[in-house]
Amino acid sequence: MWFKLIAILSVIALASAVPKCYNLEDEYTMQQNVKDQIVEKVLLYAPEKDIASISDYDCELEKMAGKILEDPYKPIQFLDSIGIYPLVYSIEDTPGENMRVITHAALDDWKKYLKTIHFYTFGCNYRKEHTTHKYLCLFRHQAE
Repeated sequence: MWFKLIAILSVIALASAVPKCYNLEDEYTMQQNVKDQIVEKVLLYAPEKDIASISDYDCELEKMAGKILEDPYKPIQFLDSIGIYPLVYSIEDTPGENMRVITHAALDDWKKYLKTIHFYTFGCNYRKEHTTHKYLCLFRHQAE
C-alpha cells in the first residue's frame, strides 16, 4: 500500500520534469498537458521502470510519432524491424468531452499492454484530424 502511494506521488512530482522537446519543429511537438498525462501513466504502469527517472522519454521518438500521425496512410509495420513497438489509439470526438478524459481513454486501453512491454525509451504524440483524436506511443525495445 505504501509503495503504491509513494510511487504515485513520485510520478506526480515528475510531471513538471517531463521533457519539453524544444528542439522539435512545432508541428511535431506534443501538447505539454497531454504529454504530462501520458508520460506519468506510462511510467506508472510499465514493469521494472524506475519511476524516479524521466530519462526514459525520447524526444526523437516523439518526433517520429508525429511524422507517422501526420500521414494516415504511412505504414507502421517497419517499426518492429528497427526495434520499436507502437501503441496506437484513436477515438471519435464526443461533444463536451475534454482532453483529459479522451487521453485517459487511450491510457486505459493501453494499460494491459504497458504492463507487459519492456522498453528502454519511449516517445508519444497526439493529433486531431477532423473529428478523430489519434494517439501514438513508440517504445524502443532494443538498445540502439
